[in-house]
Amino acid sequence: MFGVEVVTADGRFLRTGQWALCKSPAPVSRNFGPDTTGLFMHDGGAFGIKTKAAFRLIPLPAQNGYGPYAFADVDAACRALSAIARARIAEEVYVLDAGSVAINVDRDTSVSTVLRAIRQVAGSASGVGGKLKALFGLALAGRGVVPAGAFTLHLVAAGNARAVDDDLSRARGLATAEGGIPIATTVPRIARADPVPGLNSVVGASGSRWAALNVKVAHSQAEQLIHAHQTLMTKHKGALQQHDVRVTYLCSALFNYSFSFEAVFHWHDSSHPIHQSNVDLMLLASFTPAQPNVEARALVAMLREVACKLFREFGGASNQIGRTYPFMETLDEAPAALLHGLKVQLDPRHRMNPGVLGL
Repeated sequence: MFGVEVVTADGRFLRTGQWALCKSPAPVSRNFGPDTTGLFMHDGGAFGIKTKAAFRLIPLPAQNGYGPYAFADVDAACRALSAIARARIAEEVYVLDAGSVAINVDRDTSVSTVLRAIRQVAGSASGVGGKLKALFGLALAGRGVVPAGAFTLHLVAAGNARAVDDDLSRARGLATAEGGIPIATTVPRIARADPVPGLNSVVGASGSRWAALNVKVAHSQAEQLIHAHQTLMTKHKGALQQHDVRVTYLCSALFNYSFSFEAVFHWHDSSHPIHQSNVDLMLLASFTPAQPNVEARALVAMLREVACKLFREFGGASNQIGRTYPFMETLDEAPAALLHGLKVQLDPRHRMNPGVLGL
């Protein structure tokens, strides 16, 4: 991010980065002087409304390569994820929970969805030969994408052909060292080709509800964090079973530098207005309407709260702070005072998203 333009509560326009210079016509990269861009990142609108942003553009890679592997348990899969991230050989690398795949992999198998996936995969490849190769790879993979009960790691390597082959070879060594078994490339191919698939995914299997929590920690903390969360959920195993609430995990590497852990709660409940206004009506019509499930909803809310407390104990961060995750109360005194002062300067009447970040 090179810079942003922000409108403050009193209507002032404020620019950051190179844009902050009074005669700078373009927000190019800078590495001198204090830069206030970071103060407005992930602020949830507490300091103002971002109206423009400048990003560094990079060319599309000449070639993509895919490396999916199945593991017997989440620990082995996440050790492989961290090893691949630390080696900096993948543009994307993530682990899917066996339960998550079972819940969602066959959620929407309509003809339109399948055709969309085919179009996206073909469109992501360059040249006629590349498109044919991509579609052939998708056909070979078929729909049997994941062995039953396996935790799966999926990675994407990118660059020129030689670099991609080298990265995939190194990744294969790291994955197999943890017991990983190569599987079909369906999941990473489609995810890479269609990274923003639309809002149908806000509903789960059979129209179920889901809610997620995420936290970022050092790779060295990953295994301990996973075990701590599993222990926490085990304490509530009876309530989870009683109200048919399932917990699945999604783990990934954030720009290779940190370990991202996401716990997802799934339960059956009546739909929310956001579902009615954003999900394809034909998909909604295919589900049997669920009755309100107040008890399960309350259980999920409670478990999200105790999970946030656990994440705080690990000193973890989230890139979705806003109101759900504690922020101001987790800061040391000096940075907290700095941000309080900034809020007073930019929004003295606290009219801009009050309560966000704990301000």
